[in-house]
Amino acid sequence: MDTLAGLESDGLFSELPLVNFGVPSSECSSFIVRKGEKAFKLDACHELFEASGECVAEHHGIVPLGTGQRFQVLSRQPNDYIFFRMTWLELRRLMENLIPATGQHCEGRLEMLHAELRWLPERGESKR
Repeated sequence: MDTLAGLESDGLFSELPLVNFGVPSSECSSFIVRKGEKAFKLDACHELFEASGECVAEHHGIVPLGTGQRFQVLSRQPNDYIFFRMTWLELRRLMENLIPATGQHCEGRLEMLHAELRWLPERGESKR
């Protein structure tokens, strides 16, 4: 089963009780997954804030880690936030698996359209 079919089978395109946990006026990372007319988008900034090891993203915002440990802090978060983090990690894992182990030259160009970066292959080449 291909990745998109697996995500659809797992219910990604159904009505999930997800809330995007972003911080106003901060940079966020996004996943946008499309299959035909179905689409799923997830935005988050937790990885950017937690990269330093000095902060942790909780359901209500970013807090200093202080002397605590990230997993201990996360274990006290509400279920909807834990579900959000689990979904984010699962999508990240699946998307990272789509990156080929070795590079191969292909003709095309990157295009930004409505704040989405997409690859447009040259004619005759299969779409990515």
